[in-house]
Amino acid sequence: MKSIIIVGLILIILLSLKQKTEPVNMFLSEVSQIDSLPGDSPYLTKNNRGEPILSWVRLQNDSSSVFCYAVLKEDGSFENITTVTSSTNIYAHAENIPKVIFKP
Repeated sequence: MKSIIIVGLILIILLSLKQKTEPVNMFLSEVSQIDSLPGDSPYLTKNNRGEPILSWVRLQNDSSSVFCYAVLKEDGSFENITTVTSSTNIYAHAENIPKVIFKP
């Protein structure tokens, strides 16, 4: 019984040593600003077509804000900003980041 446990532990150790992870190469090409108004709570996700979506809360003034999102195009720029009109006066904070959901 002891020999089975020892052989099992040796196999687990040998199999765990065999795993290799390849490094991820990430390069920052350029920084772009897509909105001239201040924002808060950015969230990066994908839509139902697999396109990257950036959503955030746009601060219009001291007392009002609105939820916005933009789709990343293939050339690396964002499409026109879409404002969710029913989201006026939302209050975003770390525990309640608004997110956009796309219907499949």
